[in-house]
Amino acid sequence: MAQNQSQTQNQSNQQSNAPANSRTDVLLYGREYTPTPGREYAASWTMDWYAGSCSGDKCSQSAANKQQTISLVESLNGSAFKPTGDPSKGVAHDQISPEAKTFNQHWFVDNKQVQLVVGKDSKGNLIKTWEVHVVINKLGDRPTYSPVP
Repeated sequence: MAQNQSQTQNQSNQQSNAPANSRTDVLLYGREYTPTPGREYAASWTMDWYAGSCSGDKCSQSAANKQQTISLVESLNGSAFKPTGDPSKGVAHDQISPEAKTFNQHWFVDNKQVQLVVGKDSKGNLIKTWEVHVVINKLGDRPTYSPVP
C-alpha cells in the first residue's frame, strides 16, 4: 500500500511540475531503460526514442503512437533552445556527433512536450524527466543521459 501511495504521489508530482505546453498520456523511451545510443555509422551515435506509454516498469508502443510526430529542441553547451533535426513519426533517430560536448534536450510529440524515460531508481520505478542532460566526455565516448531536476 505504501508503494502505491508513493507511486501515486510521484505521478502527481510529475504532472504538477509539467510544462504548460505538455502532455502526460504519452512519453518517449529507448530500447533499454538507461538510454544507450548505438553506433550505426562511424561518425555518430544514434539514440532511438519511441513514442508510447508505460505501465509499471514496462513501456510499449501502440499503432496510434506509431503515427505521432516526434520533434526535438536542443541547447548545446548552455545556448538557447532551438529546433534540431527533422520531425519523424513514431520513432526518433537522434544522430549525435562524437566530439566532447554537453547539451540539454526537450522532446515533443504532436507539438506538446513529453517526458523521457532515462532509467530506473533503486526500487525499480522508471525515472522520467521533462528535460534530459547529455554528456560526451571525450571524442568517441558513448553519450550519457541524466534527468534535469
